[in-house]
Formats: sequence, C-alpha cells, structure tokens
Amino acid sequence: MQFVDLITPLTKIFSVMALLLVIGWVLPFRTQAAFKLKRLATNLGLGVAAVTLFTAGHAVLLIGVLYVADNQLGLLQQVALPSWAYILITVVLLDAATYAAHVSMHKLPLFWRIHRLHHTDTEIDATTSLRQHPFETLIRLGFFGIAAISLGAPIEAIILYRSLSGMNALLEHANIGMPLRFEKLVALFWVPPRMHKIHHSDQQTETDSNYGNLLSLFDRAFGTFTPLERA
Repeated sequence: MQFVDLITPLTKIFSVMALLLVIGWVLPFRTQAAFKLKRLATNLGLGVAAVTLFTAGHAVLLIGVLYVADNQLGLLQQVALPSWAYILITVVLLDAATYAAHVSMHKLPLFWRIHRLHHTDTEIDATTSLRQHPFETLIRLGFFGIAAISLGAPIEAIILYRSLSGMNALLEHANIGMPLRFEKLVALFWVPPRMHKIHHSDQQTETDSNYGNLLSLFDRAFGTFTPLERA
C-alpha cells in the first residue's frame, strides 16, 4: 500500500476551520460565551484522531473499490452511462449512506452513546465538526464503505464527495450569520449552516431532524426536515 498522506488533509481542514472561526467572530450567528481553551483543545484533539483514522481507513477502502471496479462487480459497472452520470450518482448515493449513518446514530441506543459526544458541545462553531468519537468515525466509514464498494464507485467521485463533505461539515457548524432568505433558498437542495444548527438544538424533536450531510433532499423525502425559521 502506498504511503498514507495524513498531513495534507489535516492542513486543509485546519486552514478552512481557522478562516471560518475568524468570519464567525466578525459576523456571528449567535453571541458565544468567552473563549475556552479546554474546549478548543478537546475538539482539535478529537479532530486529529478522527481525520487520521478516517484517512487510514479510506486508503484501505479504496483498494476494495478498485478491485470491485476493475473486475466489473459493482452496480455501476452493470450499466453504460456517461462519466458525469457515474460521478453524480455516486455523490448522491454516498450522501444517502451518510444520511443513513447519521440517523442510525440517533435511533440505535449503542450508536447514540457514541455519537452524543458530538452533541455535548454547547458552543457550536467550526471546531464542533471535529468533535467526534473514534468509534463514530468507524461507523461512518462502515456505511460509506459498503455503499462505495457496492457501487464500484469511481475514485474521482469518492474524492470529490469526501472533499465536499469535509468542507461542508466545517461550514454547517460555523457560527456564521447569513440572511435567512438566502439560506432557505440554498436549503431547497443543499444543507446550509442554519439547517444544521437546528439539529444541534436542545429540543429533542429538533435534534431528531435535519440529518443531511450535503443534500437536503433526504430529510425532505423521509420527513425529517425542520424549517430554518426554527433556528
């Protein structure tokens, strides 16, 4: 197996996170409590562990995906489509798998005991996206891996999805204030920050909604969408 590059994804994630933190201080969605070094250290430490584990697991996953694709065993290898269609289908279905993983972590008691670490952060900002138990990383990787291997997904589509997912995770947690009208327009197809803030509500009915990662269509289709006005 080739050397797994752990530095590059960490550098990208922390660079974007730092930018979003600065924007959030200038244009905040909510006024936050005083800066807490312990909270920041906890989130960053968990983030390093999560990114390291996912990157290593992702490298192993790609071997399986390549084997399935090369041997024409994946679902996508059974149909003839343009390259852009393979990529689009992969992104949508990987997002469906990520939605399913997130729902399972709220509905299954054992998974919730793991996932609730993420929800214990009361000051939501870009660093909250990194606050993830290592076992949660494995759960997400399991759902993601089953979908990617079953599809025989194109490598470029997997890389595109992971890049979009990582960046949007930072953005949707960021404490950035945006016009409600603009976010409602975005939420017709995408998950904007305000939509995910509702998921971090202290109201159980709101926490059990807005599970979407990139696309809002799964929340709308399965009745788990809460309107942005509730934020």
